[in-house]
Amino acid sequence: MTRRLLLQCLGTALLLAGFGQRAFAIDFPDWYTLARTPLGYAAGFGNAAMLKLLLESGARVDYRDTFGRMALHWAAEGGQAETIRLLLAAKAPVDATARQGITALMLAAGGNKGDAVKLLLDAGADPKKQDFTGRDAIGWATGKPASLRVLQAARG
Repeated sequence: MTRRLLLQCLGTALLLAGFGQRAFAIDFPDWYTLARTPLGYAAGFGNAAMLKLLLESGARVDYRDTFGRMALHWAAEGGQAETIRLLLAAKAPVDATARQGITALMLAAGGNKGDAVKLLLDAGADPKKQDFTGRDAIGWATGKPASLRVLQAARG
Protein backbone atom coordinates (compact mmCIF):
# COMPACT_ATOMS: atom_id res chain seq x y z
CA MET A 1 0.00 0.00 0.00
CA THR A 2 1.46 3.36 -0.93
CA ARG A 3 1.94 6.24 1.46
CA ARG A 4 -0.59 8.35 -0.42
CA LEU A 5 -3.22 5.61 -0.21
CA LEU A 6 -2.61 5.12 3.52
CA LEU A 7 -2.96 8.86 4.14
CA GLN A 8 -6.15 8.91 2.08
CA CYS A 9 -7.51 6.00 4.14
CA LEU A 10 -6.67 7.86 7.35
CA GLY A 11 -8.28 11.03 6.05
CA THR A 12 -11.38 9.14 4.95
CA ALA A 13 -11.65 7.43 8.33
CA LEU A 14 -11.43 10.79 10.08
CA LEU A 15 -14.01 12.28 7.72
CA LEU A 16 -16.37 9.41 8.44
CA ALA A 17 -15.83 10.02 12.13
CA GLY A 18 -17.11 13.55 11.65
CA PHE A 19 -13.94 15.60 11.56
CA GLY A 20 -14.65 17.44 8.32
CA GLN A 21 -12.29 18.47 5.55
CA ARG A 22 -9.54 19.67 7.90
CA ALA A 23 -8.87 16.01 8.78
CA PHE A 24 -6.34 15.78 5.98
CA ALA A 25 -3.83 17.84 7.95
CA ILE A 26 -1.35 15.46 9.62
CA ASP A 27 -1.55 17.19 13.02
CA PHE A 28 -5.29 17.83 12.97
CA PRO A 29 -6.50 17.14 16.53
CA ASP A 30 -9.56 15.20 17.60
CA TRP A 31 -11.48 18.01 19.32
CA TYR A 32 -14.32 15.70 20.34
CA THR A 33 -12.33 13.98 23.07
CA LEU A 34 -8.82 14.91 24.17
CA ALA A 35 -7.50 16.76 21.10
CA ARG A 36 -5.29 13.79 20.26
CA THR A 37 -3.78 13.77 16.80
CA PRO A 38 -3.58 10.73 14.52
CA LEU A 39 0.01 10.31 15.80
CA GLY A 40 -1.25 10.12 19.38
CA TYR A 41 -3.80 7.49 18.44
CA ALA A 42 -1.28 5.44 16.43
CA ALA A 43 1.17 5.58 19.35
CA GLY A 44 -1.39 4.62 21.98
CA PHE A 45 -2.81 1.73 19.99
CA GLY A 46 0.61 0.45 18.98
CA ASN A 47 0.09 0.90 15.25
CA ALA A 48 3.76 1.15 14.27
CA ALA A 49 3.10 1.16 10.52
CA MET A 50 0.75 4.14 10.76
CA LEU A 51 3.07 5.88 13.21
CA LYS A 52 5.99 5.53 10.78
CA LEU A 53 3.90 6.86 7.94
CA LEU A 54 2.73 9.85 9.97
CA LEU A 55 6.28 10.64 11.12
CA GLU A 56 7.59 10.40 7.55
CA SER A 57 4.78 12.74 6.50
CA GLY A 58 5.80 15.41 9.00
CA ALA A 59 3.68 14.72 12.09
CA ARG A 60 5.03 16.56 15.13
CA VAL A 61 6.24 14.41 18.03
CA ASP A 62 5.94 17.42 20.36
CA TYR A 63 2.23 18.16 19.77
CA ARG A 64 0.35 18.32 23.09
CA ASP A 65 -3.28 17.36 23.63
CA THR A 66 -5.75 18.95 26.06
CA PHE A 67 -3.98 17.41 29.04
CA GLY A 68 -0.51 18.29 27.82
CA ARG A 69 0.25 14.74 26.73
CA MET A 70 2.34 13.93 23.70
CA ALA A 71 2.28 10.76 21.61
CA LEU A 72 5.03 9.31 23.83
CA HIS A 73 2.74 9.58 26.87
CA TRP A 74 0.04 7.60 25.06
CA ALA A 75 2.50 4.95 23.86
CA ALA A 76 3.98 4.58 27.35
CA GLU A 77 0.59 4.31 29.02
CA GLY A 78 -0.32 1.51 26.63
CA GLY A 79 3.06 -0.19 27.00
CA GLN A 80 3.59 0.00 23.24
CA ALA A 81 7.29 -0.83 23.00
CA GLU A 82 7.70 -0.48 19.24
CA THR A 83 5.93 2.87 19.04
CA ILE A 84 7.97 4.10 22.01
CA ARG A 85 11.16 3.16 20.14
CA LEU A 86 9.99 4.93 16.99
CA LEU A 87 9.00 8.09 18.87
CA LEU A 88 12.29 8.20 20.74
CA ALA A 89 14.17 7.73 17.46
CA ALA A 90 12.16 10.68 16.10
CA LYS A 91 13.45 12.79 19.03
CA ALA A 92 10.33 12.76 21.20
CA PRO A 93 11.29 14.47 24.49
CA VAL A 94 11.63 11.56 26.95
CA ASP A 95 11.00 13.64 30.10
CA ALA A 96 8.27 15.94 28.80
CA THR A 97 5.65 16.57 31.45
CA ALA A 98 1.95 16.70 30.84
CA ARG A 99 -0.32 18.73 33.08
CA GLN A 100 0.18 17.88 36.72
CA GLY A 101 3.81 17.00 36.01
CA ILE A 102 3.10 13.52 34.67
CA THR A 103 5.82 11.94 32.51
CA ALA A 104 5.69 9.02 30.10
CA LEU A 105 7.78 7.02 32.60
CA MET A 106 5.18 7.58 35.33
CA LEU A 107 2.39 6.41 33.04
CA ALA A 108 4.30 3.27 32.05
CA ALA A 109 5.19 2.56 35.68
CA GLY A 110 1.63 3.09 36.87
CA GLY A 111 0.33 0.76 34.17
CA ASN A 112 2.79 -1.99 35.17
CA LYS A 113 4.42 -1.87 31.73
CA GLY A 114 7.91 -3.08 32.63
CA ASP A 115 9.21 -3.21 29.05
CA ALA A 116 8.10 0.37 28.44
CA VAL A 117 9.67 1.48 31.73
CA LYS A 118 12.98 -0.11 30.67
CA LEU A 119 12.91 1.53 27.23
CA LEU A 120 12.26 4.95 28.74
CA LEU A 121 14.95 4.56 31.40
CA ASP A 122 17.45 3.42 28.76
CA ALA A 123 16.56 6.55 26.77
CA GLY A 124 17.41 8.74 29.75
CA ALA A 125 14.06 9.25 31.49
CA ASP A 126 14.51 10.66 34.98
CA PRO A 127 12.94 8.30 37.55
CA LYS A 128 13.24 10.97 40.25
CA LYS A 129 11.03 13.54 38.51
CA GLN A 130 7.93 14.23 40.58
CA ASP A 131 4.33 14.93 39.65
CA PHE A 132 2.25 17.63 41.35
CA THR A 133 1.61 15.35 44.35
CA GLY A 134 5.31 14.65 44.87
CA ARG A 135 5.20 11.07 43.55
CA ASP A 136 8.06 9.87 41.37
CA ALA A 137 8.07 6.82 39.07
CA ILE A 138 8.47 4.41 42.01
CA GLY A 139 5.49 6.05 43.67
CA TRP A 140 3.48 5.45 40.52
CA ALA A 141 4.72 1.83 40.42
CA THR A 142 3.56 0.98 43.94
CA GLY A 143 1.79 -2.38 43.73
CA LYS A 144 2.99 -2.88 40.15
CA PRO A 145 5.65 -5.64 40.32
CA ALA A 146 6.91 -5.54 36.70
CA SER A 147 7.50 -1.79 36.88
CA LEU A 148 8.97 -1.89 40.39
CA ARG A 149 11.50 -4.56 39.42
CA VAL A 150 12.80 -2.50 36.51
CA LEU A 151 12.90 0.75 38.48
CA GLN A 152 14.64 -0.84 41.47
CA ALA A 153 17.21 -2.52 39.20
CA ALA A 154 17.92 0.85 37.59
CA ARG A 155 18.56 2.39 40.99
CA GLY A 156 21.31 -0.14 41.63
